[in-house]
Amino acid sequence: MHQHRGDPSSRRTKRGKSWASGSSSSGTGGAEGEEPGGEGGAGRRRRSREEEEETRRELEHSRREEALELSCVKAYLRLLTDENAALQEEQGALLRRRECPERGHLTAALTQA
Repeated sequence: MHQHRGDPSSRRTKRGKSWASGSSSSGTGGAEGEEPGGEGGAGRRRRSREEEEETRRELEHSRREEALELSCVKAYLRLLTDENAALQEEQGALLRRRECPERGHLTAALTQA
């Protein structure tokens, strides 16, 4: 049996795939109640923790991407709001300029009448 360096009490093979307690090194099974691969409960827990950690990292990455996208959308909305306000001001100025000559024509027409 090969043992890990630094842990002479290790019961795992050097490959880390099976237990020394009767499971085959081919990874076809182990003690009763164990998954194929012979890792048993400890292996399942380790995989479960690794899967949970990977899921947590993916979720955090997704949250960061969504936060960045939301920030960009908010900035774009502020830009559109500012542009809209500027266009409304320009529209008001154009309407006032157009009304001035019309008023002048109406005043002249009333004066002549």
